[in-house]
Formats: sequence, structure tokens, C-alpha cells
Amino acid sequence: MRAEGSRAWWLAIGFGASIGLATACKVNGAIFAAIPVLAFAVRIALYDLRRLAARWDGSEPPPRHGSAWLSDVSMLCLAGAVSLLVFRVAQPYAFAGPHVWDFALNQRWWDDIQRERDFQQGNADYPPFIQFAGTTPFLTALRNITLWGLGPVLAAAAFAGLIAAAVRTARSRDLILLLPLAFALLVFGFWGPRFVAFMRYFLPMYPVLCLFAAWGLLQLLERSRAGFRLPAAASARPCPRRAPAPSRSPRSPSSSGPRHGGRSPSSASTSKSTPASPPPAGSTRTSPRQRHHHRNLGRPRATGPPRPAPRVPLRRTRHVPHRRAGKIRDLVFGVPGDPAKAGLAGADYVAVTSNRIRDSVTKLEREYPATIRYYQLLESGDLGFQRVATFTVNPSFLGISVDDSGAEESFTVYDHPEVRIYRKTAAFDPARAYALLSEARPESAVNLLPARAARTASSSPPPRPKSSSPAAPSRTFSMPPAG
Repeated sequence: MRAEGSRAWWLAIGFGASIGLATACKVNGAIFAAIPVLAFAVRIALYDLRRLAARWDGSEPPPRHGSAWLSDVSMLCLAGAVSLLVFRVAQPYAFAGPHVWDFALNQRWWDDIQRERDFQQGNADYPPFIQFAGTTPFLTALRNITLWGLGPVLAAAAFAGLIAAAVRTARSRDLILLLPLAFALLVFGFWGPRFVAFMRYFLPMYPVLCLFAAWGLLQLLERSRAGFRLPAAASARPCPRRAPAPSRSPRSPSSSGPRHGGRSPSSASTSKSTPASPPPAGSTRTSPRQRHHHRNLGRPRATGPPRPAPRVPLRRTRHVPHRRAGKIRDLVFGVPGDPAKAGLAGADYVAVTSNRIRDSVTKLEREYPATIRYYQLLESGDLGFQRVATFTVNPSFLGISVDDSGAEESFTVYDHPEVRIYRKTAAFDPARAYALLSEARPESAVNLLPARAARTASSSPPPRPKSSSPAAPSRTFSMPPAG
């Protein structure tokens, strides 16, 4: 912020290279370009816009000559150019090419980005994102950060420090904490309202939150030592001027009364006791609201039926021929001629290596009725399989175990999933299993996008065949039926 000369220009080049590399790794990294822009804006506000009375670490920097802000704008433009060049070299698939100086976008790459955008917004039938159906923007991310990301104690200290820093910045106009504040709010504000908001998406803000937690604790310690005195910005605020108390000294009888704007006490008392002059005869007083009402009486008002609300088109998938009954048959009896797909009839064990699908499909009951039925029959034993082993690992600290079965998939799928093993029993009957699974009527399943899972049956789109394969349990010896 205080860099000058060649050092400032090298820092601008470093900013541009960092943003270009971040965008090449993940396109959403382009949002961090707002941080250098804000940094140069703060720099101009400190040095050039003196009327803002902005401060940096409690003091106002010395002013610069009139055209110094042009250097900051030039450095910002240089950072943008460097970021574009670095992105061009580090992400060649985004451009049509073939030469390095060709900056035309690759249409295939752009289409892939748009497809991923539909996945992120829940506008595509993608089974791994079913788990976010029915979640609440911002609150779900805040819950994951508090319970499973930072932990309740550290999260409480971090968010309390964040709020205290924001209040301090607004009151004192000290901008030293503005950049980390903007960084944390940028990450949370960008990913918080998204339909797909994995906890790992918020990892960039974790170091900043830890810094705010430490800063808040230090501020609390200093206030406790000082007796919780008001901050300098609050104590230095001007208070309304009050009239001095009347003097009772016998030496100055003329001063025995309060002063009123330099007038004598007699004139002040006279002005208070004199009533306001009455209005002329035949006139009435009106308030500003009444005068506004009278002016609007003569204006013509629009009449007629209300305008209909605009219609929002619903996305519909293509009609694809389906064979749900055939998939149930393949699940139970296997695929003829394919020993790798022997089905339940040819399997001795069924392994469910995580609860990712079993817990997710229940959020879209109308889309996956047979899959839900499959897990219910498998767990109850009616399918002819009995659970013989369960492997569960819960995190523990100092002998205290924490049940994180309600955490997101970073814990329950990737790190330490719950594994269940089912063994076939003598009660297994392929015909009976096929009949039980068919009771779910998978042919009546409707294609619901994950983002619209919270809608009621009346507002849901009409039934239509599904266009993609259904969810399936990961790494099982047998696949659940479609629908």
C-alpha cells in the first residue's frame, strides 16, 4: 500500500501474474481480481482524496502531487495486461490458437464452462449434486464452516472479529483492515448463494478468518486491561453543546441566568412566552403530506386490469427412450453374456462403500423411487441380503469421539466413509426381489432438476421420461434400479 517507485510496479506485475495463474487453474479465480482493484482504489483514497479523511493504521499519509494517481491507474492496467498474458500461456485450451498471439476463445472450452455453470446452479441432472437439493443459500455454507470447517469455538471468534473489524473500519475510516475484510466477504459472497457450495470452496477465506479471530482476541485483551474504555473514534465524537448551569454567585447578579445564543435572559424568556402569530382569517394550515395529496388529486390515474406476471420458461430435457423395467431386470438377473454384471442373482455380497447416494436420493423421491426402494429392502433384509459388517471411523480428540455422520461429503465420502457389507441369504428369490423392486413403479418417475427439488407437486413440471441414468451406489457389487 505504501510502496513507491519501481517496487510498486513490480508488485503490480506480481498481482497480475497471480490472478492469471489462479484463473488458469480455476476460472472462478478471476473474482480475486477485485482485490488489486480495491487496493489501488484505497491507495488513491489515502493519498489523493484528502476530503475523505481516510487513515491507514491510525495516521493520514502525506499528500502527493496532483497527477500521482495516474501512476496507480497505469499500474492497475499493467496488472490486468500481465494477468491476461499469463492466462493465455497457462491455459491454452481456452483459446482457438494456433499461435500464442491469437486471443479468440475456443468455443468448445466455452461450452464446457457453460455446462459446468449449469451443474453449479443445479440446472442439470447430475447425481453427485443431488445432495444440495433443498439447502438454504448462505446458511448451509455457514453451518459447514462453523461445525466442520473451523469448529464452533474458532468460528465464533473469527466471525466476531470479522464483525468488529467491519464496525471499526466504518467508524474510524481506518482502512488497514479493509483488504482482508473484502477478501473474506468476496469469497463468502460469491460461493454462499450458489446451489453447489462444497465446504472446500471456502478454504481461501480460512486463513483470513483465523487472522480476524486472533485480532479480535488481542483487541479484547487490550480492552480488558484498559477497563473497556471506548475506542478513540467513539470517544472523540463531538457531543451536543449544553447551556452552562446558572451561576449563584452574589458578586455578579447580572449573570444569574442561562445564556441563549448571546441574547439577554429577558429577551430569551420573552421569545419563549410569546405565542406564534395566528394564521389569517379564513385560511388553514396544511402539512407537506396533505399538500402532496392535494396536488395528486388532479392527476389522472392508470385504470384497467393488472398486468400479468412475466412467464419464466422452464428447462426441459430431451425425450429419450427409457427401459426402467429392463434395468431392474438387469439388476436382479444380470446382463446375459457379461460376467462382470451378474446382478444380485450372481452376487454373494453387496458392498455399499459410502452413504453418498443413499442419503441424497431421498431428497428427490419422485425422481428415484426405485433407488430409494432398493436401499430400504437391502437394509431391512427383504431383498434376501443381510448386513454382516459395518465399518465406521469417527474423529476423536483426547478420547472424545465426534459423530460427523451429518457432515458433508468431504468427511463422509472421501475421508472416512461408512462401509456396509451385506451377504446373500437362503431367503433370496430373484423373482420376489424383482417384484418388490417393481412396486416402486419406476416408470412413473419424473425428471426433477436438483435446484427445483423444494417445489411442491403442484408446481413441479409435468412427468416426463428421464434423460440421464439414475443415481447408483458407489462400488457395489450390484447396481440399484433406475428411477
